[in-house]
Amino acid sequence: MVFVSFAQNFEDVLLWRALKDRAVGFYVDIGATHPDAGSVTRAFYERGWHGLNVTSLAHAQRRLSASRPRDESLWLAVGRTKGPATLQRVEGSDLATLDADTSDAWAADGHRLTSVAVQMETLQSLLQKHAPADIHFLRIDANGAELEGLAGADLAANR
Repeated sequence: MVFVSFAQNFEDVLLWRALKDRAVGFYVDIGATHPDAGSVTRAFYERGWHGLNVTSLAHAQRRLSASRPRDESLWLAVGRTKGPATLQRVEGSDLATLDADTSDAWAADGHRLTSVAVQMETLQSLLQKHAPADIHFLRIDANGAELEGLAGADLAANR
């Protein structure tokens, strides 16, 4: 079978080289926005894999849920703690962040930003509720807030 890359920088190709001997597997995609364009997980989904998609944008969650029925797609932000959060979204795009430096840079570049209220969960609580024991890869793209998202995980328990 020909492998078609959907990821921006061929991350899916590199992952496939490492995981191609696995018939099916489970992925976690934090910061997912589109089921196809720029997707690190699309090629895996096509091969029978499934996973957990987490997006801070409601429209992206609806789009992922409609296109990926085997996946669980959640509308949440991922951070160090649980509770309400406010992110900044670039109007007319799928770009959003909890990171003030990133949103300031976007604004300085002339982008119009909108504040969006979202519920925040820890990565640990999401993995406990929605992931099996074997997670084959985790992708996290939080536009500058990656460390904040990882701080809410027990990486010794989830390897």
